[in-house]
Amino acid sequence: MEDNIHLDSLFIVNFIWLSFIYLLLGSLILYTIVMFGLKVSYGAIFLLWFFGFVTNIIFGLSYMFVPGLTHSKYAAYNTIRIELYIFNIGIMVFFISEIMKYIITEQLGLALIIIAILIHTVNILNMVLYQKRNKNKKSESN
Repeated sequence: MEDNIHLDSLFIVNFIWLSFIYLLLGSLILYTIVMFGLKVSYGAIFLLWFFGFVTNIIFGLSYMFVPGLTHSKYAAYNTIRIELYIFNIGIMVFFISEIMKYIITEQLGLALIIIAILIHTVNILNMVLYQKRNKNKKSESN
């Protein structure tokens, strides 16, 4: 069994390195579009940057900072792993669907992104509540 510090670091690193992959990917795609004069909507690229880069950075850093700020040891590693997969699959499905103009799969991609955001919100809320529950238990036992 791996220790919590290693698992925390692993998840944080996964979110952060993926964010830079999306930043690079979006930049290369935008460069290709501009250089070859392709008629592709920039909206898909901006969404890739927003969800892929910005949101992955926020997710990774929140898993780093929230436990430290709340002094919480709670982390639902299975749900964090599921969140990571669902979120990034959703981003790619949404991005490809936006480029290809497939409305149904675009909606599926967006639904997966929303599910991952909900999972993230619940995980962060649980970390905060776990700290509060433990604080209340300690004060009751004294």
